[in-house]
Amino acid sequence: MAQAAQRRWDWIHAFLAATLHAVIDYLDLRVHRHLHFQDFIQAYTQRVQARLQGASVPALPRTPSPEELRYIFHLEGEVWGNHWVRYTFFFDTAAPSNGEILETFRFVMAFFIIDRCLDLFLSEQDLGNLGRRSRRRKFFGRNNGFFTVQAPHLLASLGPPFFLYANTRQALPLASERATWQRLQASSIPEALRGFYRHTTNGKHHHFTSILERAFVRARADFLVPKLSRRNQKRLPQQTYAWWYDVLWHYSESMRYRAVAPSHHAQTRPFFWNRSIRWFTSLVVTGLLNIVARQSPLVKTEWQHMQRHHPVLGPLYAGVTRFVGGVLHVHRV
Repeated sequence: MAQAAQRRWDWIHAFLAATLHAVIDYLDLRVHRHLHFQDFIQAYTQRVQARLQGASVPALPRTPSPEELRYIFHLEGEVWGNHWVRYTFFFDTAAPSNGEILETFRFVMAFFIIDRCLDLFLSEQDLGNLGRRSRRRKFFGRNNGFFTVQAPHLLASLGPPFFLYANTRQALPLASERATWQRLQASSIPEALRGFYRHTTNGKHHHFTSILERAFVRARADFLVPKLSRRNQKRLPQQTYAWWYDVLWHYSESMRYRAVAPSHHAQTRPFFWNRSIRWFTSLVVTGLLNIVARQSPLVKTEWQHMQRHHPVLGPLYAGVTRFVGGVLHVHRV
């Protein structure tokens, strides 16, 4: 039990770090001591916005309210917390603090925030009336999922690992992103990170791409069957794939309902997990809300309000153009 609980923790920790590493390489940045969050998120924002230019998407079923947008931003600020300055560099640049604790439950909070972002893609009728399985079908279903069938190019615009999908044997990128994924697979890994990846995967993986692929495959093979299958059904239809949401759903339930034992390394050096969950949360919120912002100017308006008045988000994003105006080409379905 104890070994399984620590493996569960290690894999979630590795997934977060591998995701950030994949995006950093995707953005042609470099993992180094002075990599700052503002440089990372500005580069990501610019890449997403450039890929959304001229994109065609199904019309969103409703206009988001100012209150729900402000709440998402408020929750993001809450994830960063009062000690946000400590986590603005990718590597620890300050002397270790004896008062720093490992903030494990922020992963569950991150999943909740991401769910609130996905609410913006639901109709008023669906809001609050769909169970987890039905919500997933709306967004990532194999027949008419918003991201998987109607507009998979939006997943491509979000970059890795969001453009991956997996069956029970292998994870693959969307066709348009094959060259990008092959380039990332060939990326060199700093030795410190190679050691971290080997340690957290019990010596099985040393590259961020293989960790991400394995996380997707396990979500499909081990998690989706009990979550999506009907009674007495042991297999899902062959076309059922795991997407990034399924990995987060899997890990969120592990954090809430399964035994989890943070490693000694994580507890004695909590900076790395604490940094990863903050950067990861802002990464996903930024990507999803940039899609919404192309149809709703309220995203930019409410963000500007929060940036002016929020004591964390204002200085955290100083100088970052997070959301821009402009409208996607919208089509009705």
